[in-house]
Amino acid sequence: SAQAKLRQMELEQTYSILKAPFEGKIAKRNVEEGQTIVSRLQAEPLIMLVENSRMKARIQAPASAINRFTQGKTLSVQVGEHEFVGEISMVGIEPVSKDSGIFYDVDISFPTKDEFLRAGQAASVIMP
Repeated sequence: SAQAKLRQMELEQTYSILKAPFEGKIAKRNVEEGQTIVSRLQAEPLIMLVENSRMKARIQAPASAINRFTQGKTLSVQVGEHEFVGEISMVGIEPVSKDSGIFYDVDISFPTKDEFLRAGQAASVIMP
């Protein structure tokens, strides 16, 4: 009986450890250590993780130039003093209206090497 109870406690302990599927940083924590969590009532995420090794730059391309952007195409992304080589990972289908015309979202995914970047930092995409 004691062995079964020990195994049950060890199993429950493994369920209480969170492991990320990638290397990253904790961006937001909505729980405190030791806090009891009832999953049926929890509406917001417990922890938000961000990946260290990849970032995404989003630009809005004008409708007149959207055909120059194709998924998989390589572009350079400059963040501050650093330049990275990225690949177009998404070309929007739905237009985004602006005062100056119709634009489409384009996402460029790029590895950050050893640089630590934060979401929301200004970036420039360099067109070939």
